[in-house]
Amino acid sequence: MTESLMIIIAIAVLFLPLLGFVVTVFLGSKIKQIYFFENIIMFLSLAGAIILAFFKLSSFGDTTISSEFVWIDLGNTPLMGDIKITLGIMLDNIAVLMIVVVMLISFLVHIFSIEYMRGDPRYNRYFAYLGLFTFSMAGIVFTHNILMMYIFWELVGLSSYLLIGFWFEKKVCFRCSKESIYC
Repeated sequence: MTESLMIIIAIAVLFLPLLGFVVTVFLGSKIKQIYFFENIIMFLSLAGAIILAFFKLSSFGDTTISSEFVWIDLGNTPLMGDIKITLGIMLDNIAVLMIVVVMLISFLVHIFSIEYMRGDPRYNRYFAYLGLFTFSMAGIVFTHNILMMYIFWELVGLSSYLLIGFWFEKKVCFRCSKESIYC
């Protein structure tokens, strides 16, 4: 396996959960069992992460593999010189081991949530939020600069907010109409 193929697999592992999020958000109200698609996506991400870790650790154990591109080029500025903002991914031994851990735990949470969330009216939306959370965590693992770390960290915060605030109804007492389960 070549370094460029490993980068392609890493990009697929990174963006598959985002694809699952987008598809589940847009088709969740139309297709009742779209959460299966999200779970298949998570299985493919886990398989890709395991393959990536195996080949990185067996063939490129001492090598750090990275790929980047210029996102914003501000050119030559008077005081700062040449300013370029790059985005990219970096694969080292810790990153490939951590991506296996992230994808394994996320896959297990997806599998557990199938039965745990059954009967919830926004069942598919929950799985979409899990996919966004997984994408965010994978982005933190693969990042190679502080800007991308900040972007993905904020996405983790957003997806955590969405998951924590998933149940937003309040229990109301039917006798006194107060927001309490006790009367």
